[in-house]
Amino acid sequence: MDPTKAFPNWRGHQPWAQRVNALAGAGANAPDTLALFIELEALLVAHPPAHGYRPTSAFLAQVAALDAAGQAMVGRDFLLWQIGQFAARWPCAGFDPIFHGWFVDAFHNVLDQLESPAFVATVTRDQWQKNLALARLQLVPCCAQLVTLASGVPRSVAVNSGPAGLFHVLARCGGFAPFAEIHTHDPMVGAYFNPQGWEQCARLLARLLSKMPACRGVYATSWFFDPALGAISPKLAYLHDLPAAAGARFLRLGPDRESFELATAFPPRRKAWEAGTYQPCRYAIVWPRRALLAHYG
Repeated sequence: MDPTKAFPNWRGHQPWAQRVNALAGAGANAPDTLALFIELEALLVAHPPAHGYRPTSAFLAQVAALDAAGQAMVGRDFLLWQIGQFAARWPCAGFDPIFHGWFVDAFHNVLDQLESPAFVATVTRDQWQKNLALARLQLVPCCAQLVTLASGVPRSVAVNSGPAGLFHVLARCGGFAPFAEIHTHDPMVGAYFNPQGWEQCARLLARLLSKMPACRGVYATSWFFDPALGAISPKLAYLHDLPAAAGARFLRLGPDRESFELATAFPPRRKAWEAGTYQPCRYAIVWPRRALLAHYG
């Protein structure tokens, strides 16, 4: 699928370095600022996240020790500095060349956020941390989702889902880890959170896994993997049905506050819950490598 035709707003071929330089603050290249950025990067390298993408407490504590102006500067200019390292990092990253354009597109998205008056330069925010992980190539943009490559299915998820779920993880997937874990990034939802975007996401996931023979499949949890969602919100049925048709299995985790709040933010789902016809529930998707590659490889 050619993104330039399928997604008119895709910007993978557009220049990006000029935007980075234009957005950098007046002091972004000062020696003391660069020294701080190098120190923060060293912390990120020395204390990588065990799973996922969130920076560890060592990095967060170092930023928290700065004054308010320093924290705001890191929240903005450290992202720009990280994006500026892309040209040097890319040749050593080992990704399929198709992902180069998707990273560039994602960087344009981050730069859009930085240009917005609504941007919040707070390093503890999930959105900021995803932007940082994108800039450091720790999260891989796969159209509708971001992907981290060092995750796994928690044993509690497999065991609590019963014999069938445990069999699926151990026998069909081959074990609890490693898995590629997908994440939704709110600033990308408007462009790619649709059936076509998820179809392209599946194809990109297959590209990733084809070069990672040890990866057992794709894993994530969300309220929108609930098989019951399609009856309440038919336009979202593809979120379950598309991967299900390609061999994914969904394990019930149960209701939780976050799932409830996200699901019932849409008035028709809220009304269905109030009427007792819908109970928001979190599900895990466990998509075996073999099945994904058979359909999209």
